[in-house]
Formats: sequence, structure tokens, C-alpha cells
Amino acid sequence: MQAVELQNKIESYRPKIASAKRMLSLMIPNTDMWKVALRHLYQLTKELEELNERLDRLRPIE
Repeated sequence: MQAVELQNKIESYRPKIASAKRMLSLMIPNTDMWKVALRHLYQLTKELEELNERLDRLRPIE
């Protein structure tokens, strides 16, 4: 059950990351907002990596 919950949480990051990428594509590089959006995307990526690692530990070794 915990693996399913983690998988669902991981899937919930897809629209968040897509939204952050869209924000970046609309902004002029090197502005403060661009830097904030890039930091936000980096944080989402780190959280997603941690969730994937937890999910890997929960899955049985095949």
C-alpha cells in the first residue's frame, strides 16, 4: 500500500514540474522571477528523486 501511495505522489509531481517549465519558458533569463522559478523546479526535482528512492526501497528485489 505504501508503494502505491508513493507512486501516486510521484505522479502528482508531473503537472507541477510541467508548470514550472512553462513558467521558465515564458520568462526572460536572469530576472529575479526566472531565478525563483528555477529554484522551485530544482526543489521539485530533489523531492521527486527522494520519493523515487523511497519507492525503490519499498519494492521487492526481483
